[in-house]
Amino acid sequence: MQNEDRNIDLIGLGKLAKSIPDDVYLQASETVTSTFEKLIAPITETTSGFGRYIKQKFDNMVDVEKSLLTYAINNARIKIENQGRKITIPASPKSFIRAMEETSKEVDPLLNILWTNLLASQLSDDRCHPFFVDILSTLSSKEALLLARLKPFEHIGNISNNVLIRPHKIRKWATENKGELNDWDLSCSILCEFGLTNYLAPETHKPGDGNVLLYLTYVGKEFLDVVSG
Repeated sequence: MQNEDRNIDLIGLGKLAKSIPDDVYLQASETVTSTFEKLIAPITETTSGFGRYIKQKFDNMVDVEKSLLTYAINNARIKIENQGRKITIPASPKSFIRAMEETSKEVDPLLNILWTNLLASQLSDDRCHPFFVDILSTLSSKEALLLARLKPFEHIGNISNNVLIRPHKIRKWATENKGELNDWDLSCSILCEFGLTNYLAPETHKPGDGNVLLYLTYVGKEFLDVVSG
């Protein structure tokens, strides 16, 4: 198990996340099970039904899924302890079980780290809304890194008032007025569909140019804060 603190921004996480260590996949099943039981002891020792439910879900996973989940929860525990907090019973048990299942299947290094941060939030505070589990289970690492590039509405600069740009008319986006223009693609549309981002016409808008300012919504900022640690 790695024991490094990964409390850094998403762009930094993208550079860090090169691979999941090989030993995560190669550990003996007995070792993984023993480690998992120790990690969730603060929950199982204080609850009865929920603790048994967690254990049964874990027991029903294949060995590699158990290893990936245990790897993530161990890193979540380290993060929690490094922040001077303690593991607590998740505010939304159903959402926690869903996060366990998704984490156990995540082999993308960056997304595995994001699930680790989400689990850390579920196990130590109430900032992780259940909707965040649905969002993260759908996003690719490309969308996650795109999200990290954006700014909140109050930081994008002046906008062109009373200009409505229809989605099919958008061709380029930027994070601020006179900023670098990027091609609009499916990832941009997906982030907007989830309500994580939105767009407005820039101050320099000209009819038919198809350029927008893409910015982070309140929901997007809260989600990003949770999954980036």
